[in-house]
Amino acid sequence: PVLDLYPCFQKHAKGAPLFFKQDIHWTGRGHQLAADEILKFLRSVHYVE
Repeated sequence: PVLDLYPCFQKHAKGAPLFFKQDIHWTGRGHQLAADEILKFLRSVHYVE
């Protein structure tokens, strides 16, 4: 299975930044959003409870 985070990041682009201005690394908010989406995905495919 593959999880595309782009739609989620696009949906949450407004507000605090998801990426640092000087490079492409995620901010704390970006990491939290990614972690939440990954956990939701893993639960949906029954990899974790």
